[in-house]
Amino acid sequence: MISVVWFIIHSIRDTGGAVIITFGGEVIQEMPLNENGSFLAGSKEGDYNLVVVEDGKAYIAEANCANQICKNSKSISKSGEVITCIPHRLVVTVVSPEKEVDAVAY
Repeated sequence: MISVVWFIIHSIRDTGGAVIITFGGEVIQEMPLNENGSFLAGSKEGDYNLVVVEDGKAYIAEANCANQICKNSKSISKSGEVITCIPHRLVVTVVSPEKEVDAVAY
């Protein structure tokens, strides 16, 4: 029963139009999912995460955080999906093409 509910919830999500990358609560980059590209998010302290968009999906290709959970997360492409790097305060969120983001809540 739980797997049926999980399937229904995930199948009704919209395919995302872009990813919004925030660092410390501030939007630092927006990347469309229909264009391959990458963005290196870094801090003055030397922390970094390489966010890659490829074939309509976003993922963290490289990171120098200790736990590597963000790097080992699955690719995201549906509206509302998120990858976080808690040590670096980085959040990558998929948004719908018709929706605009003016703030990110944690």
